[in-house]
Amino acid sequence: MSEIRQTARAALAHPALMRTDIAPLLHALADLFSEGEDPGVADACAVLRQAGAVWVEGPEAAPFPALLGPWDGPCHPVHNMLAPLVPHLPWYAPGASDGRIPRRINRGLRTCTLFGPDAPYKVDTLRGGLFAQDKAVPYGIRSHAAAELFVTIAGRADWTVGDALRRDVCAGGRTFHRSNVPHGSATPDSAVLAAWIWSGDISYDSYTYSGDALCRGTRASSTSARAAMQPATTKGAPGR
Repeated sequence: MSEIRQTARAALAHPALMRTDIAPLLHALADLFSEGEDPGVADACAVLRQAGAVWVEGPEAAPFPALLGPWDGPCHPVHNMLAPLVPHLPWYAPGASDGRIPRRINRGLRTCTLFGPDAPYKVDTLRGGLFAQDKAVPYGIRSHAAAELFVTIAGRADWTVGDALRRDVCAGGRTFHRSNVPHGSATPDSAVLAAWIWSGDISYDSYTYSGDALCRGTRASSTSARAAMQPATTKGAPGR
């Protein structure tokens, strides 16, 4: 058993071990997000870099085994500091409390909201943190009012955005979804771990899950896929 998995079992057995300061992680995520020029990133990074001590007390839902590593293939350098923290972070299964995401799907998903209006680091205009999807889990088409950025840290995923355009996204890859654009993710070959930000209208009320299947269609060329995922040019929306 790896050292990280031993740590995870100890943390889950002894809640007192799970109190962790995530400020260094927030600062590292700011550096990760700042590697691109997506809408709202500069403001988000400035907010994250201001974080002082921010304490969390461990998972509501245990990380699935692949999330504890080791990962196949390259990881983004931020994973070096993130890996020891994974067992101690406040992971939960998204959509479990209100049934919006079917159990057969959300048992292979983990979200960790680290900053936002009701998160450990209180930020009124943004939500974000970490997201993980286990191998062979089809997290189908969903949409929400928030604009969304994913930056892959480890593993890989296929993304469907809008009209059936797909691309592989590996470590360091960025995927941006404009407000209310339907999107889905699949992990046929590997689990995936990513950092995420919601900006604009960040209320969960607008989230809808349309189904388990990804949009059908021919895989787009990387050039076409990149064009489809480019952010909107409209400026001035809150948090963007």
